[in-house]
Amino acid sequence: MDKYIHNNSGSAKYYLGTEIIDDAFYLIPRQEEHKYAISDTLIADLTSGDAAMSRDGINDLGAADSLIFLDYYAEAFDQRFRNNSERGNLFVSVNVQEAIEELRDSFVGKGFQTTFVGNGTVINEWMKSEDANILSSQAPDVFKFNAKCVGIDWTNRNQNADPIIIICISNAGNGRNMDRFYKWELTNVRVAMKTGSNGFTVNAGDKMGIYVRDGGGNSSDAILTMDFLVQDGTTQEIIENYNNDFQSNSIPSTGSITEIFP
Repeated sequence: MDKYIHNNSGSAKYYLGTEIIDDAFYLIPRQEEHKYAISDTLIADLTSGDAAMSRDGINDLGAADSLIFLDYYAEAFDQRFRNNSERGNLFVSVNVQEAIEELRDSFVGKGFQTTFVGNGTVINEWMKSEDANILSSQAPDVFKFNAKCVGIDWTNRNQNADPIIIICISNAGNGRNMDRFYKWELTNVRVAMKTGSNGFTVNAGDKMGIYVRDGGGNSSDAILTMDFLVQDGTTQEIIENYNNDFQSNSIPSTGSITEIFP
């Protein structure tokens, strides 16, 4: 998107050291647009009518539209994107806007995993996020997109442990309160399940932590891995948020917690 300055003042004008003679159009270099957008001299001349902005180097915009246009950077639709024919990158889009949306769409339905660990005895306590190595009550995983849990895998060293896994969710925008709870009662050293269409869902901004409640025996050196499918979004990344822990409100009794496999 080209941006021209039209000098209407009746004499030469200087902007950022560049001379524009009377009644001349000057094409602002693309890499300099951000500098002209904050030029007090140019803004004053556009306001007074001594200068005007133009899209084509022929027709002037009015004073108000000139000020808006000066500060308006090119839309992503206007930026050329080199696709597969030029770069071998498998993209078909020819502009930046469509390329971003193409990338977003490519993630829908794709899977990712998040893992929690518990070193030593793990009973009546929070597991740690594998990446952060901090209790998941203090550093819950924060989702950057909408997703659905489609599988869960648990392993620990004690064959006789019968833990109850409590999945705690804080809804996006609801501060540090825990809003939803799901339980999974286990009786084996290793269990893997697929939730299928019954899996719970999370929204972008939701936070998740894992609490292990005593169901009989002591779990040891446990690992919990959860499988998710992206429902919409632009990335497969989960970030750790160290400054947005769960409020220390109590986890309800298992009788009032939703079964993870209804």
